[in-house]
Amino acid sequence: MDLLAIAIEMEKRGAAFYDVMSRSSPPEAGHVFRHLVEMERAHIQTFENLRPEIAADIEGDPEFVMALMESMVFPEISLTGETALAAGNYEKSLELAIGLEKDSILFYYELKGLQPSGLTRALDRIIGEEKAHLSQLLELQTAARRR
Repeated sequence: MDLLAIAIEMEKRGAAFYDVMSRSSPPEAGHVFRHLVEMERAHIQTFENLRPEIAADIEGDPEFVMALMESMVFPEISLTGETALAAGNYEKSLELAIGLEKDSILFYYELKGLQPSGLTRALDRIIGEEKAHLSQLLELQTAARRR
């Protein structure tokens, strides 16, 4: 099972969700979501750049990795995000985005134990960036609740 393909797919889904949010959110939040789209795209590029260097077949239990990914919000995230935004529920969309980032962090931590050693630094950097995304979203959520 190709770890990089899984990671790239997750980042693509995250970028698609944040793109919807950037176009549908209140103006004060749109710039944050546009930034998150760019960060997710940068993560995709990071993983693409690693392809020539690393044979990224998952070591360990690939069924566990697939079960973990399938249990997350990613399979339905774009549709769910569009639905919540169409209904004008900005706070619900923020909750979904926060869940997306938490799931990403959990997923990448789990992969660290199953991956080839060459990916450790890249995963650590991306985990740090996902944590920063989570912090930004939590700040938006706090601001939205104060309104």
